[in-house]
Amino acid sequence: MLMRSCGGNVAGKQGRIRLKGRVFSGFGEGGFYVSLEHYRKQFKEKLGFDPYPGTLNLKLDTDSLKARRILAAKDGIRIEPYSDGQKCYCGAKCFMVLIEGKIRGAIVVPEVTRYGDDVIELLAPVYLRRALKLRDGDQVTVEILDH
Repeated sequence: MLMRSCGGNVAGKQGRIRLKGRVFSGFGEGGFYVSLEHYRKQFKEKLGFDPYPGTLNLKLDTDSLKARRILAAKDGIRIEPYSDGQKCYCGAKCFMVLIEGKIRGAIVVPEVTRYGDDVIELLAPVYLRRALKLRDGDQVTVEILDH
């Protein structure tokens, strides 16, 4: 996840948005941002869980890009920006998801990111790579629970 300084199937069962993508290693910054107390407090209050200090990155398959664009137009759950007096940190929006039909988590969409629209970042209360035995290149399906 890069909340830098401020300067698949489109529809699954019951019309839910589903995204599929392949796991890849990111920039390694997700843990830092997720661990910042301002963000962490909001994640706990607004998402209902204390996130593992890191994100799982998925590069979406071609069929999921349309669904991702639909998601981008939605309001989501707002994570407010803040300043620590030295740096300004951008806000984000989140969407509650079910990962691989097993683990509740959230997609986090930072207002500022190095990634393109073909990438999503997942938050969960557990280390997803370990919990789902994932490696780079593995395919993961994510179902949006509320949109």
